[in-house]
Amino acid sequence: MTHAKKYILFLLLLTTGCKSTNDENNDPPLGEKGIELKSYVAVYFELQDIELTVKKNIIEIYEKIDQKISYTCFDTDPEKLLRYDQYCERYNDYGYDSIVAYPSSHGQYPNKYFSDIFTGVDIISDKDFDSEHPAGTSLSDICTFYTLSPLEYIKSRYTDFDWENYVNFTEFKELFPNLITQRHNYITAGRGSIYPIKAKANDLTEDDLTLLGRGLDQGYFNDPFAVIKFDAVPETTGTHNITITITNTEERIFSDTVTFEFE
Repeated sequence: MTHAKKYILFLLLLTTGCKSTNDENNDPPLGEKGIELKSYVAVYFELQDIELTVKKNIIEIYEKIDQKISYTCFDTDPEKLLRYDQYCERYNDYGYDSIVAYPSSHGQYPNKYFSDIFTGVDIISDKDFDSEHPAGTSLSDICTFYTLSPLEYIKSRYTDFDWENYVNFTEFKELFPNLITQRHNYITAGRGSIYPIKAKANDLTEDDLTLLGRGLDQGYFNDPFAVIKFDAVPETTGTHNITITITNTEERIFSDTVTFEFE
C-alpha cells in the first residue's frame, strides 16, 4: 500500500470503520463480545436479483447477491472504504459509537443492507384478476408491501422503535418471525433499530424503499427481506403466475415470477 493510500485510510478511519472488542488486530470479530461500530450500517451491498417464494397466502421476497460487491467498515482498501464513507454520508450515519452483538460464525457481518435505493414495486398477473385489473396490468393498488429498514432509526439519531406498543407487531412477527424475535441486538419486543414499513405497493415512497435488507446474511436468518400480501382475491380463483418487479434509482430492474394459487 502506498503512503498516499495509507494516509487516506487513516483519515477515513477517524470517522468511519469498526473494530473488534475481542482482539487487537481489527479482524472480523468472533464470539459474544461483539463489534464497536462508529456508524450503524457496517456493510453496504448491491442487490443482484430477487427470488420469490409462496408461503400460505403471501409472497416472500429474497435477495440474490454477489458477496464481492460490498463496501464495509472492515475494508482496508482506501477506495472501498471511501465508497463506504460516501454511503454513511448519504444517510448522515455518524456518531452511532455502539457495540453490536455479533454472530459467532466467521464472515457473518452485522448491520448489512442494500446500497440500492429502490423507486418502486410492481405486481402483475398473467390472468385477469377482475374487471379493473385485466391480465398484465398492475396489481400494486390491491397489494400491501411489508419490509424493515433502519433509515428512520438513523434519522432519529438512533432512537429505538417501540415494537412492544406497535399496533401491527403481531402481524410483523408472523411475517418475519426470526428477525422480530431472535435478532439479538437488532430487534426485540421492547426495542429495535429497525423500523417497520407497511404500505400499499403503489403508495411506497423512496424512503420506504431505502436501506432494505435483513441485516444479516440469508444463511443466518431465513426470513425474507420483504413480503407481499394480496388485499383482494380474483373474480375467478385458480392458479396465477405472479411477477414482482423492483426498480432502483439507477434504472436497474429486478424481477421474478412465482405460481400463486388463489382459493
